[in-house]
Amino acid sequence: KFASIIAKELVSNKFNSNKALAEAGKQLQANIKESILDWSTPKNAPYTIEQKGFDDPLVETLMMVDSVEYEVKSGLTSD
Repeated sequence: KFASIIAKELVSNKFNSNKALAEAGKQLQANIKESILDWSTPKNAPYTIEQKGFDDPLVETLMMVDSVEYEVKSGLTSD
């Protein structure tokens, strides 16, 4: 899926790789956030549900969702 998103964005952005990667990054970021919010199995343990007050396996404070970011780096680096 990632490769097809990159290919589509390269064409849409007239093969400007930085713009294409930035757009692909936005889409992938949104997809990952949606996956976290939609995740439902396995269910939380009864104790966890009791502590949280609800059964949403990857959600409690939204810290995980809010931490999903992307970065486009230019050039070749050693890291």
